[in-house]
Amino acid sequence: MTRLVYLRVWKGYREAQCGWIEVKEEPQQDTTHPLRSITLLVMLAPRRKLMEVWRVLPTCVRLRAVDVGPYARLVTSVHTTLNTQGKAFVMSDNPFIGSKGTDGKGRTSKVDRRQSYCYVLRGTGVLETVTLSYAEAVAV
Repeated sequence: MTRLVYLRVWKGYREAQCGWIEVKEEPQQDTTHPLRSITLLVMLAPRRKLMEVWRVLPTCVRLRAVDVGPYARLVTSVHTTLNTQGKAFVMSDNPFIGSKGTDGKGRTSKVDRRQSYCYVLRGTGVLETVTLSYAEAVAV
């Protein structure tokens, strides 16, 4: 997984667009251990009008599925869209497809520029960042 290569046949996902996101564990006040992270597969199936997030290791589990409507596209990046202060732009208030790098109140915060991100460009022209917490990624 260090090279982000995963081989699996996905039936019914014709013309799917794929990307990877890395989800990092939230730091705890009383811990000194290094923060864990997990890499998740993001798939946008245009014929199904769905965007899905999958945990592929150790077993393949679908974590989320979101209706994105017609004409949506998946945009991938190894860094986020930054303004001149090095902060992420606020793009959406949706708790699942929302703004990566915000504090939940719409305020921007610094983000890791080496981290991979996925964005959904909806047919309406709205660009949203795919987000998922570490706890949600490992809970299933």
